[in-house]
Amino acid sequence: MLPHSTFGVEPTTTQIERVPSRQHQMRLQQEKAAAKLRSSGTISRNSSTSHYNNNTNGNHHSNSLKDSNAVNHRILSTGEYSDLKLVCHGREYNVHKAIVCPQVAFLEGACREGSGFREAATGIVDLTHLCESSDLLQKIINFLYVHDVPISNASSPDHSDASKTYVSLYILSDKLGIPSLREHCMGRVKAYASMLPHKTVYEMTEMVYSQTMPSDEFRTILVKQVCQRAQRLFENDDVRGIQEFREFCGTTEEIWFDVIRCSLTNGGGMTTFGTRSHNFQVVI
Repeated sequence: MLPHSTFGVEPTTTQIERVPSRQHQMRLQQEKAAAKLRSSGTISRNSSTSHYNNNTNGNHHSNSLKDSNAVNHRILSTGEYSDLKLVCHGREYNVHKAIVCPQVAFLEGACREGSGFREAATGIVDLTHLCESSDLLQKIINFLYVHDVPISNASSPDHSDASKTYVSLYILSDKLGIPSLREHCMGRVKAYASMLPHKTVYEMTEMVYSQTMPSDEFRTILVKQVCQRAQRLFENDDVRGIQEFREFCGTTEEIWFDVIRCSLTNGGGMTTFGTRSHNFQVVI
């Protein structure tokens, strides 16, 4: 199958065959331009501008990404060339359709020319009804431009606050349709999981269950974490921890059912969490 072009037009075989030669010609032109600049003393051979040359040490892609992120950060900070305004809880953000729309399904649909939506005509999108805070939207915008989420762990060395923020971003990215951010947030929470207190894991699980679909994979990840912790609680006869687990499971029937289903190991209709002093048995 032939690949689609950027503009949705099916390229011909002839067009595809010409691509390498065009790229080669462009590279020759770039190398000539760089050589001319070096000979005039405008740049040195070791200058970072000499990225036109073939880079054989594997750093070319990394440097290009850094350069791209630097440019994106600048135009985000200054608002240069902005053609779209995002509004959230009274705050306004000047962004660029070419950067945000391809990454955010909600914005792509709302801003598409000819869509009939008011946002496409006005260039203003109010996200207050979707975002619980403007701070979350700011973090999302930062990710769209420089592929990073600025979250500090200073307030909670055990990563509790950061993890809950990632869960909030995950939920919002699910609503807006930002697959790359969903994966990023899920990965960060998985990396922190072993360091988190039980209470934080329970809170995150409740957050995800209250605002995601039953098939959401983040539910599975968190429920597995809950089951692993519950097993350790009962093995260690942790009275306080077991009580917290009981209270957590009693908050939402859907969570409790998935915890039971996750914990089934014998293929039967019974699961038991038990110790010398506690026996927590449910028949389903």
